[in-house]
Parts: sequence; structure tokens; C-alpha cells
Amino acid sequence: MAEAAPRHPGRIQVSNKKPLFFYVSLGKRLLAEHGEIQLSALGYAVSTMVTVAELLKKDKLAVERKLTTSLEPYTDDGKARAVHKPKLEILLGKSDDFDKIMEEQAAAKAKEDK
Repeated sequence: MAEAAPRHPGRIQVSNKKPLFFYVSLGKRLLAEHGEIQLSALGYAVSTMVTVAELLKKDKLAVERKLTTSLEPYTDDGKARAVHKPKLEILLGKSDDFDKIMEEQAAAKAKEDK
């Protein structure tokens, strides 16, 4: 039996339960800490995850490195079903301008708080 791949230290499991900007903020923090993040979502949460990735890319904070799609077997109370949920994973790396942009955002926020 094959061993499971080690979990990415910057992995974010996106769901529909939390606000969009929770994931954007978490993504920024993990990008700063690890240099890259792995966003992962199943089913209906895929659209939320794509929006998070696109916001980070639009703000020039991240660049897309890898995109993986698959179908995950749906389980309910440990019983496998014939149904599969779509799964999407996106690996984002820190952009070249990440540190500069984050410094500018922090300075603007500090100025607002005065």
C-alpha cells in the first residue's frame, strides 16, 4: 500500500462555511510564512476557492504554479457511495512584488488607524 503524500505546510482547505476574505487573509499570511500555498476544495466550495486564488493573483500577491483536478469518492458515515465530488487544488507561489505590496498595505492601514 502506498504512503500518503506529506501534507503541504501552506495548505488551505476551502469551504463555503467561512467568508471569502477569511481565506484571502489566511492566504496572505501563509504566503508570507511559507512562500507558497496550496488551496484545496471539494464540490460547491470550488467556486469560492477559485475566487480566492484570482483575488490574490489580481492583487499581484501570488502566481499560479500548478492546477490539479480530480474526483473524490463521496463517503457518508464511512460508507463509500457511487457518487464522486469534483476536487480542485491550486498551488500558488509568492509573487516577486509580494513583500513590497504587503509593506505598502501595512503602511496604508497604519495611516488609516491614526
